[in-house]
Amino acid sequence: MAKRKVMVPYPILREGLSELFERYDVYYPSRLPKREEILGVLPQYDALIACGFPIDAQAIDRMERIKVISTHSVGYDNINLSALSERGILVCNLPDVVTEATAEFAVGLMLAVVRRIAETDHKLRLCPDLLWGPIANLGHGLDGKRLGILGMGRIGKAVARRARAFLMEVSYHNRHRLPADVEAEYGAVYVPSMERLLRESDVVVVCLPLTGETRQLLGMEQFEQMKRSAYFINVGRGPIVKEAELVEALEKKLIAGAGLDVFEHEPDIPNALKGMTNVVLGAHMATATVETRIKMAQLASKNIIDYLEYGLHPNLVNPDALRCYSL
Repeated sequence: MAKRKVMVPYPILREGLSELFERYDVYYPSRLPKREEILGVLPQYDALIACGFPIDAQAIDRMERIKVISTHSVGYDNINLSALSERGILVCNLPDVVTEATAEFAVGLMLAVVRRIAETDHKLRLCPDLLWGPIANLGHGLDGKRLGILGMGRIGKAVARRARAFLMEVSYHNRHRLPADVEAEYGAVYVPSMERLLRESDVVVVCLPLTGETRQLLGMEQFEQMKRSAYFINVGRGPIVKEAELVEALEKKLIAGAGLDVFEHEPDIPNALKGMTNVVLGAHMATATVETRIKMAQLASKNIIDYLEYGLHPNLVNPDALRCYSL
């Protein structure tokens, strides 16, 4: 009996794919293939790990045999869920494995911009006459500052837990308030309006997913509500922010600085942001540790195996797709 075929369209850490290779015929490119190459062979495959490969109408039209797709992330905003559900194609994500690494990176961005670590590193390399001394290169401490978290899900909670180690006060805004015992566990105070959270926070961290409600959520109106001494950190998704208005807010010094791992039109980053010394940039790399990326590949493989072998789908994000099997 011929092995079933699984596509991994772009290279991810092979160490996490060992079980997939043992069970299936796996498409695994040694280089970054062109999209047309992937689309050309896609009809031959039974499952797909969507690692940076947009699943749009063009791709879905080529899915003659695909039964299940696993993301290589917790987010799935580049996947047309409704169209896949109509075809009965299941989509599973990686809900837990990225949490700690993303929270680490959020705190890293916060430290790098608030304490001016990245800025000073850059200047020391380029400016041999950079001033040293007791009033040079001053940043701000985190002790006693208020951290405002937009989106208190798994990642937001992990950021809150780390913030307490820096003796920060933690506030959060969510669609729904957390239970009192959970708030106590993370030392977090619920703020019922985003405006108030922005107004009161010294550092704002975005941990939101990209949805219809959050797309373009933050723009000039919101930056004007923040303290002029406040910093803005985004480890959610780029299109949550009106990027041109963020640039304008930074240029007008409406906020003190920013740490950004995600951008509105990735991989394109405005030159204005690249030229700002009070902005720290990441390459959408919050999950980019060897350990986490191996675990991500393992869980993506498990999502595929669970369904193809056992009919299980513990990380399903489009339950509507199951209706096709009950008709």
